[in-house]
Amino acid sequence: MQTSSEPVEQPHDAERARIRALVGFCDQVAWWLDDCLRIPGTRFRFGLDAIVGVFPVAGDALGFAVSALTMARAARDGVPRSLLLKMGRNVVIDLVGSIVPVFGDVFDAAFKAHRRNVNLLRAHYAAQLPAEPARQRAPWFVGALATLAVSALIWAAWNLLK
Repeated sequence: MQTSSEPVEQPHDAERARIRALVGFCDQVAWWLDDCLRIPGTRFRFGLDAIVGVFPVAGDALGFAVSALTMARAARDGVPRSLLLKMGRNVVIDLVGSIVPVFGDVFDAAFKAHRRNVNLLRAHYAAQLPAEPARQRAPWFVGALATLAVSALIWAAWNLLK
């Protein structure tokens, strides 16, 4: 006998909650890796993936690892194989494009594989998802750290070219 006043969650409600949680998780990852920073005075956004990509091999490996973990969660949550293949294609394109020194960092900032994968998920599960929420801004210290990192790289390159 159930004495609780809480409604029993129906299977389709549980499925919708699982899908919302997955897309929310992937959206948060994409925001940090592809969108959390903006070039002042422009609408161009980029994320931490482009910044860590300046470290040869390690930066690209880190970005690939996060992508692989995100796809593993999507697979665990029941995303269809056809959609996983499309997401995997984006991850491979991102990895191959980011390998090229200097160009790879620009490619990471422009291609935005994580955001593309969130868009694929949103399109596939459009009926089960609420309207897309407004984007949040990065904490001020993320912008400050990014500015310091880019400044240090420019300074190091300048000293090497002297």
